[in-house]
Amino acid sequence: MRRIVHHKLGNPSEQLRVEECPSEALGANQIRVKVSFAPIHPGDLLGVMGSPAFGTPPTIGPGGRVPGFEGVGVVTEIGSCVDESRRLRPGVRAAFFPAVGSWRDEVIVPATSLVPLPDAIPDEVGAQLLINTATALTAIRTAHESVPQDERTGVVVLLTAAGSSVGP
Repeated sequence: MRRIVHHKLGNPSEQLRVEECPSEALGANQIRVKVSFAPIHPGDLLGVMGSPAFGTPPTIGPGGRVPGFEGVGVVTEIGSCVDESRRLRPGVRAAFFPAVGSWRDEVIVPATSLVPLPDAIPDEVGAQLLINTATALTAIRTAHESVPQDERTGVVVLLTAAGSSVGP
């Protein structure tokens, strides 16, 4: 399996490289997905750089660190305890988030981190579907809670997807 990895913090163009590694073992409540799209977000690159804007710098283990937290692909294997009602089985396209280290050919994620994708949603859209929804919800909740309760009537929050911007 191939993965994009870095072994130390720094400029992504100097630190990131493709490496081969063995597939990981699948746990009872996990699903293996052959990744078709794993987007690159500014936060992913901030993590590679160790920027304070990322928060606490990521830990890099002896085998390096694979960036990424989301994506889309095809389910290839199901853990023995995954609930069948989730409609996840080999051959199903699914979006996943969170999935730490998603910049690889295949990713293993908790079953609760996947959502089956209908055929009408292309992979490149599905790859960002879950994080954008979580980001929008967080921004709306934060904006709502920042206004005193007696002043919330008539307040509008505008989210612009293309610019990843938030404005009151």
